[in-house]
Amino acid sequence: MKLLITKLLVVCLIAVVAPPSSFGSEKLPLRVLYLSRQNDESRTTSFADFLAEKFASCKTVGRDDFTSDNLDGIDVVLLDWSQSERASREYKSPIGPLEKWTTPTVLLGSAGLLIAKPWNVIGDAG
Repeated sequence: MKLLITKLLVVCLIAVVAPPSSFGSEKLPLRVLYLSRQNDESRTTSFADFLAEKFASCKTVGRDDFTSDNLDGIDVVLLDWSQSERASREYKSPIGPLEKWTTPTVLLGSAGLLIAKPWNVIGDAG
């Protein structure tokens, strides 16, 4: 539930800060952190380029290289995670436990499915 509220908050924040008519003209005044998939340089570059065009600041870090220090000065995190990157049925959250996570986050790819299990929330099974 907390994750859904966070996602809705990010969408509302973007809508308030920059109405759709201004999307093409100015960068949104948000500082984003893109936590990229591993071993997918093309996707990482594409996302980084797109985000740099749309937001005041964009920092890219490999998902497995993430530390809490990467959150300094960040408004929103984009977590990109593919099911093919899961080595076993036992895996941990790359951003830590839900109880300690407070940064608004957008989940890309299979991140919603994959974060549900380590965070013990509904969404890891059909």
